[in-house]
Amino acid sequence: MPPSITVSAPLSSRTYQLTWESPKRWMPGATSRPVTSVLEVTSKDDTRVASLMEAATVRLMAVRRNLAYDNCPAARALDVIGDRWALIVMREILKGARRFDELRERLPVSENTLARRLRELTEAGILRKEIYAERPDRFEYVPTAAGTALTGVLHALATWGTTWTAPDPAGPPPPELPPFPPAPGSP
Repeated sequence: MPPSITVSAPLSSRTYQLTWESPKRWMPGATSRPVTSVLEVTSKDDTRVASLMEAATVRLMAVRRNLAYDNCPAARALDVIGDRWALIVMREILKGARRFDELRERLPVSENTLARRLRELTEAGILRKEIYAERPDRFEYVPTAAGTALTGVLHALATWGTTWTAPDPAGPPPPELPPFPPAPGSP
């Protein structure tokens, strides 16, 4: 039986916030609790979108469940930076890319995904937006202390990857990492 899904007002013309009760079976002894996810609609057919939501058979692009059910610090961190692109975006920002266009040029990621990751990292306090041009407003993304602290995480992850994964011999050389430890006074 599918869970009962509540759909909020649209967050944008194609994005909806969904809330439902998580199943009790995912962890023995756990109680049901609200889970929130975001649905990104790629169909331009609003009647199909409405019927999908009414039938509660919505297929989410990615279900983001709160991992920190037991208050584990690693799980809490993964809730913030555990996304596939979050650390890669942070790697480029920590190496000096600050503007959306710079990041888009450096990374093979869609504009929508990049914009979403930057928004999520800003909302989480890992980045802060600073205006660099007006009319239209244009922003740079600057790492906060929490963002700069991810340099060590990137280095540890790269060390693990070097030790335990095989590079693609036909692929490009690995990208450089930001310096570790970060330079004194760096944002």
